[in-house]
Amino acid sequence: MAGARNICPTCNGYIPDADTRVDLANNVLTRHGLHVQLQRTGAEIMSVLVGEFPKPVSRDRMIMAVWGINEVAKPDTSLSTHMSRLRPTIEPLGMFIHTVWGFGWRLEQRPRDHVADDEHKMRA
Repeated sequence: MAGARNICPTCNGYIPDADTRVDLANNVLTRHGLHVQLQRTGAEIMSVLVGEFPKPVSRDRMIMAVWGINEVAKPDTSLSTHMSRLRPTIEPLGMFIHTVWGFGWRLEQRPRDHVADDEHKMRA
């Protein structure tokens, strides 16, 4: 994909064994050949989560990465809203955003064979 951001410097833009990447130029998340269109901020959030996978990302780190500001209180509600909107959007790709209470979020993924089962159900 043109404009795809390399998420993992040692694995050429992919999470090892997950075939996942975020195209920030087009706001597209791709996993196992399946694509979902994201809003710009959603793509930036996913870029951070994918880049840190499987580690959790703090709320402060996410705000700095997405909005580039130090004032945490201002975008806090907006960030929570974006997370809520992203969850159902990425679920068909077998991806989930889990809240790490008092810290931030962590991306989790289902194995590829479960994603294929979900894709079949989506098309039925």
